[in-house]
Amino acid sequence: MKENLNADYDVSSGVFTTKEAGVYKFDLHAYTSGGYYAQLYIALNGNRYSTLHFDSTRSLANMGSASAVMHLDVDDKVTVVSQSLGSTYQLNQDIREMANSFSGVLIHSDNCLH
Repeated sequence: MKENLNADYDVSSGVFTTKEAGVYKFDLHAYTSGGYYAQLYIALNGNRYSTLHFDSTRSLANMGSASAVMHLDVDDKVTVVSQSLGSTYQLNQDIREMANSFSGVLIHSDNCLH
């Protein structure tokens, strides 16, 4: 974790809970080594919003990204959900590479005057 302004992101649960209503942008980046699949999605209140899927079974490695711009109300929850595809599903776990990331930013607050 690099920044967690307002502590909206709970590092123990992986849940981002909005304290301020507005338009947010979320980005998800993932990497997997050769021979594996990855399927992840950004969820809003448990519902799929933006999907990332890639297959590196025929390559040495693969990266993918997904983004979502959405209006959130106070106490909405945004998470990253992984869909396991069996034993061939794996993300790169090497923390030194920092290839996997999830970030969010408030673009426009509902509290701002137009």
